[in-house]
Amino acid sequence: MPMFFGSLKQLRHLYLSDTCFGGQIPPQLGNLSNLNYLTITCLRTALELRSDDLRWIPGLASLKHLNMDYVNLSKASSDDHWLLHVNKLSYLTELHLTNSLLQGSLTLSFTNSTHLSFLDLSGNLFEALVLNPFVKLDSLVTLNLNLNKFKGSIPDALANLTSLQQLDLSANGLGGPIPDIFVKMTSLHTLNLGSNINLVGGLPKSLGGLCQLKTLDLSENSMSGGISEFVDGLSKCANTSLEVLYLQNNNLTGSLPDSLGHLKSLTNIKLGGNKMHGHIPMSLGRLSRLEELEINGNSWEGAVSEAHFATLKNLKRLSIFPPSSKNSFYGKLPSSLQNCSNLRSIDLGENNFSAELPKWIGKNLASLGILRLRSNSFRGGIPQEFCNLSSLRILDLAHNELSGAIPHCFGNLSSMIMVAPVNQFSVNTSSISEQIVYVDDVTLRVIKGRELEYDKNLRFLVSIDLSRNHLSGAIPMKLTNLLGLSILNLSANSITGKIPEKIGSLRRLESLDLSRNQLSGEIPSSISDLTSLNHLNLSYNELVGRIPSLESTATLEDPSIYEGNSKLCGMPLSLECQDNETHDHDPNHVNEDIEEDEEGFELKWFFVSMAVGFVVGYFGLLGTLWIKKGWRNACSMYLEGMVERYTTIVVRKSSPDCEEADRQMEEAILRDQEEREQLERNIRNRDANLQLRR
Repeated sequence: MPMFFGSLKQLRHLYLSDTCFGGQIPPQLGNLSNLNYLTITCLRTALELRSDDLRWIPGLASLKHLNMDYVNLSKASSDDHWLLHVNKLSYLTELHLTNSLLQGSLTLSFTNSTHLSFLDLSGNLFEALVLNPFVKLDSLVTLNLNLNKFKGSIPDALANLTSLQQLDLSANGLGGPIPDIFVKMTSLHTLNLGSNINLVGGLPKSLGGLCQLKTLDLSENSMSGGISEFVDGLSKCANTSLEVLYLQNNNLTGSLPDSLGHLKSLTNIKLGGNKMHGHIPMSLGRLSRLEELEINGNSWEGAVSEAHFATLKNLKRLSIFPPSSKNSFYGKLPSSLQNCSNLRSIDLGENNFSAELPKWIGKNLASLGILRLRSNSFRGGIPQEFCNLSSLRILDLAHNELSGAIPHCFGNLSSMIMVAPVNQFSVNTSSISEQIVYVDDVTLRVIKGRELEYDKNLRFLVSIDLSRNHLSGAIPMKLTNLLGLSILNLSANSITGKIPEKIGSLRRLESLDLSRNQLSGEIPSSISDLTSLNHLNLSYNELVGRIPSLESTATLEDPSIYEGNSKLCGMPLSLECQDNETHDHDPNHVNEDIEEDEEGFELKWFFVSMAVGFVVGYFGLLGTLWIKKGWRNACSMYLEGMVERYTTIVVRKSSPDCEEADRQMEEAILRDQEEREQLERNIRNRDANLQLRR
């Protein structure tokens, strides 16, 4: 960083965000006594910006806003020296030191910085949090300490931060019960204590009195007990503000209270991965602003009724699947779901829904990106209307009782045709946010023979899973249009016909499972073009011929992926291909055989047509001579003369005098021509006389 910045003593604002200077921050910056705003940040790690000593900081006597995110302060953080220097900035209101490698204990004792309202020290290496109960930070509104290494319990002294509106202690190692310290923190509207796996106990009673609370995140902890008391408390507020309620992946029990329907501002509810039970209250259907409802992994019971989704027109994500089939919903999908036209994701897998798949899914839910209905009891065919789901990128209908053919129009699913960038992190996704599937948390998938989890990094996952149904017919050729497809699983059906020849065009395919069907014919040679493939299963079909060579990986060299096909040969099977088998299944040889067959076919018809023409002409002439006696006599005389003359010529031709023989032949031909003309005249005269006699 240039040292001359320190000579600009009248400077009020210095904004160096992402300029990415390297090396040491020059201490000459301490000469800028009139500076109000200083921002020095760099996200690039190639050129590390650092400050080993912050003694220049107090020189910035007028500083109000200090942002040194991603600046290496590891050497300046020893013995809280950094805090001593910053504490001398009496006008400071905002301090941002995110990901600055600060470590040790954090003592919040800003005795001189009494105007401090915003403090962000997230992403550092602090291990202990100490609050001086005699030091009041009355102006502090936002305190962000997430992603550190804090241990122990949450300090009771936080109760003194009565002006606090945002408190984030998530993703640390805090433990024990949450202290009941929120009685005086009535201004709090965001509380995030999530991802502290050692936090236990129930929800503090005082949380129910935070009527200004908009976001509560206690997810990914080990908390227990019910939520009824908390919900009942908030429902008594004159104006409830709660919008986001994240309590997923704890050990919470009990049922959902009916008073949940009074929290009219709720937009996001996540209660998945707990041990809750009972019926889902009908009052849930009154939350008209709700956009996300995730209550999967609990032991709910009963049916999902029309009333549950009556007014949820803003719903974008729905996830309700149980921990086991013993605790599942049953009946038909409520038709009121079709009013939720903004739905991006539906996950109702592992339930006991039955009847046919409703056509309104394809007609009314055009924005749907994820449709997961696996492990239910749906029957009948897959509606053609599903082909209208132009935003669909994950389709999972596995393990149902579906029958009929796979719709050919699946090849027109436009979001599956799009090929995702290889480096998804290098693209600007904001312009296509409506087209990208909301895989922003966790989507359970079944692939490679086991259940895996795909987190938010796999934003471009494209998958079709129709396995374990009763589907029949051939694999539609148009499926090879889905160039963005990552996973295709059609196993355990009754699919017949051949594997599409253009299967190799699915270059993004990572998993292909066509096992346990009735597929026949050869494995297309284009399958060798699937260079991204790391899972393949073609076992238990009726495939024949040589196995095409594939890119060598351990999974693709496993003979079990081809077992159950007795007429397959070649590596990795032990059955070697015979020469005739190789020849028979060689595509070039097959083409040669076809060409030879075509040529033989044409030659055969040539001789047949010639024979037919000869027979027709021969018997036509004989018939005419049989009817006309004069023609018959004249023809007989003509033929006798011809035989006599040409016999004489042939005999003479064999003599050594060739020139004489040629002369005699020419004379014979001339005489023959004259006699033929005379014969024709005689025949015409005879016919004329016969006509006169009649």
